[in-house]
Amino acid sequence: IRNELEAIVTLYPRWRRAVEIRFHDLLWRLALGETNQPLSKAEESSSLQIAISIIRNEMDTTIRIEDLARRCGVSASHLNRCFRKAFAQSAQQYLIGQRLGLIEDLLKKTSQPIVSVAAQAGFHDLHAFNKFVHKHLGSSPRAFRQKQKKSAL
Repeated sequence: IRNELEAIVTLYPRWRRAVEIRFHDLLWRLALGETNQPLSKAEESSSLQIAISIIRNEMDTTIRIEDLARRCGVSASHLNRCFRKAFAQSAQQYLIGQRLGLIEDLLKKTSQPIVSVAAQAGFHDLHAFNKFVHKHLGSSPRAFRQKQKKSAL
């Protein structure tokens, strides 16, 4: 934790928004008990850390990779290189994976309305959400939820 706080402090005052994002992400991980996971060398890149923090903290919004890169102070191609180095996938693929993980968890573990799940995953158009879920999970959100309930029994 101390090393992460020191890394965050080195960004201040030039990157105030980045400091705020990384600090909130650290607090979030503390609350979830996820601070014991050491960062890989590739993940230590401050632009990558900022991007990951933004994705985690703003999942309920529309996130465009170009905007994400700009907020991290790098180009989209540089950000993609960082993601490929750390996760062997592009920033867009990482974002899709994070959204899918959230969607799966919410559909499996909650009884929230589909509209609420969609909003929390950053979809404000239910048709686009249904299309996304069907493409990546192979069924509609409702069918996916029902299948998960049946397999749990």
